[in-house]
Amino acid sequence: MADPFYSAKCKLAWAKEHIAKLEWEIQNFLEQPPCETFTEPHPQKYGHTVQKIRLARLLPPQIPMIAGDAVDNLRAVLDHAVFAVAIAGGCGHPRNAYFPFSATAAGFEANLKGRSADVPQQIWPLFRSFQPYKGGNDLLVALKEACNRNKHALIVSVIVIADVVSTKIHGTGGFLGVPTQHVWDRAKNEMELFTEGPGAERDARFDLRFLITFAEIPGADTEQASTVLYTFAVEVERILCAIEAESRRLGFIP
Repeated sequence: MADPFYSAKCKLAWAKEHIAKLEWEIQNFLEQPPCETFTEPHPQKYGHTVQKIRLARLLPPQIPMIAGDAVDNLRAVLDHAVFAVAIAGGCGHPRNAYFPFSATAAGFEANLKGRSADVPQQIWPLFRSFQPYKGGNDLLVALKEACNRNKHALIVSVIVIADVVSTKIHGTGGFLGVPTQHVWDRAKNEMELFTEGPGAERDARFDLRFLITFAEIPGADTEQASTVLYTFAVEVERILCAIEAESRRLGFIP
């Protein structure tokens, strides 16, 4: 008997290939710092200037495209696994064999009885243990949101995280200081480092970390995209293995 989970495993392997390629592309892009510093007048304080850092190089298009392909394949693994269970359980032509993602726990139960209706009910308790809804499994929710976003827009962008190493200011000019929290402006692709007054002399050093992250995906927007995808892949593989093991235990496959 052919492995009913063959297509799901192929999707997973292909996703891992994309993740490895994405990691190489990110490292290659970040070999040279992608940002530059610049100064502009303070919007409220006359004579004061704001020191900022901004993106100087565009993100190569292959990076968001590869990330999107990896996300789509990881998401597809789950549907392929559910479809395989439906076939193995005796449904010849499944029409409702989708992984039951939902926004809520109550919606998940409705999807289980609807979008997963062709899956044998004996395996439903395992699906419940995955908790693929908000307030349940945050990793699965983030994967689903990344996949949805990828249908309409590119899902990764460059951000910069700045940690103050040391700041020394000398001179007679006024100085407003360093922000209590450095926040990267994704819309402008820039970030304020510090503000100084006229005549001020300063010696400021910052430890800058350059990240290529998922944009607007809660729980996935503060780490390197390749790292997040590896985490997604581990969770998806765990679920695939659990579904296959339970299918064997229940006797759907040898």
